[in-house]
Amino acid sequence: MIIIIELLIWTFEFLLLKNIVMRNVSNVYSVVFVSFVCISCIFDFNDVFLPNVMRRVHAFHLVPSRKFDRNKQVTNKSFLQMSVSISSSTTATVPRFLSDFERSQSLMPSIVEQALIHGDEKNVNAQDLLHRLDMTPKEREVAMMALHDENPDQHLLNVPSLLSNLECKRLRNFIDSKIMVKQQGDFGMDDVDHCPDFQIHMTETKLRKILGKNTMDQLLQVPCQLMDQNQKHHSDTMSGDDWQDGNNVGIFLRRYEPDARPWMPFHLDQNAFTVNVALNSDSEFEGGRLLALYSNQIEIIPRNEGDVTCHRGSVVHGVSCITQGCRYSMILFFH
Repeated sequence: MIIIIELLIWTFEFLLLKNIVMRNVSNVYSVVFVSFVCISCIFDFNDVFLPNVMRRVHAFHLVPSRKFDRNKQVTNKSFLQMSVSISSSTTATVPRFLSDFERSQSLMPSIVEQALIHGDEKNVNAQDLLHRLDMTPKEREVAMMALHDENPDQHLLNVPSLLSNLECKRLRNFIDSKIMVKQQGDFGMDDVDHCPDFQIHMTETKLRKILGKNTMDQLLQVPCQLMDQNQKHHSDTMSGDDWQDGNNVGIFLRRYEPDARPWMPFHLDQNAFTVNVALNSDSEFEGGRLLALYSNQIEIIPRNEGDVTCHRGSVVHGVSCITQGCRYSMILFFH
């Protein structure tokens, strides 16, 4: 309604201005009026018209929306109205990374959004979801075999409490200290969704210094435990010695928040094994669950602080939308 009124006012001012110009009136009152019209148009556009348009642009999505408050709590079940709540002030601007995730959600197939954003994975058929993911035919074939394998234990392993609470706290503090000094544009774009990754890379030497030799060695041996469960399915050339010294292992730490990185889409990792360490418990945040496609369904993997989940590169996985709190994890890619 405000936009319509503004357009009518502008039309009236334009007609008056045109009348003055056509009659070639040059008295002081005309000059003052012309100046007033120009200034009025500029201020109206910046302070009224543009903000209202932007609010409608951000609100115009084909999915339901949810609203975030300053305590990072969600009042309903969608993500995209974050921009509306932010732009409710005419001087506010939407952070770039939020726009990135809005774009990512707007491109999601509805079945993916249902499982990942709305937390309704129990009512989603895993095979149907897999067919809607963007992957090559070969990747889809591998993922489908892992999904329907009669022996799911060969694809995923959970190791409880491998890291102590103190070790997890040290790593959380490390993430916070690094992210705090980073500017918005300093984050890289994740290969999965091309959105800011909110992750901190770490060397094996630095991690060994934080965890100690014994814990680090146990962490590097987790893929071997998964291989030992079903040795008959794997080549004899695969050995934990390849990773014992930290070579061929990529390490990074990630923080999830509702107004930063809220989720991780379903995807396949381009490596042999992935080790995912929970640096805090599921009970400390809402949403943010580790999801995996195996055992013929979408599995929610419950995790406590210090738990380790290891899975093969053939397992499609993701992290559901976090709606409150902060989720910390450490990822090791075994190539």
